[in-house]
Amino acid sequence: MNEAGQAAKSQSITTKYIIPLRSTIRIQDFDKNISSNMFDKMDREKAAKSLKAVVAKVLEIPEAKLDASCKRNTSDAWDSFNHLLLMSEVEKALSVTYTMEEIDRVQGYGDLEKLTIKKLGL
Repeated sequence: MNEAGQAAKSQSITTKYIIPLRSTIRIQDFDKNISSNMFDKMDREKAAKSLKAVVAKVLEIPEAKLDASCKRNTSDAWDSFNHLLLMSEVEKALSVTYTMEEIDRVQGYGDLEKLTIKKLGL
């Protein structure tokens, strides 16, 4: 193999290894310090608005009907399956993680909003 072919081969091998390494570093940094991610500028109002949009989408109800009185035991749409789906979607959308105990304690929109704001440190 000529020198140009060897250089191209070593460059492509290097590239294959650098990309996952950079991704891993970003994920580790993200896990250690949420303030360093894309939600750095998120304030309480933006977080609440994003949360409301996710809840409305998962439960298929208008955002205007979502308030602290919306609870698992009073909403037909908020069954056990949708509860788990909702918690998962909020985790993805807002980059938070809930424990199983926290997931179980959330009984309504007000609980979810308070917990999420606390998790985001806002």
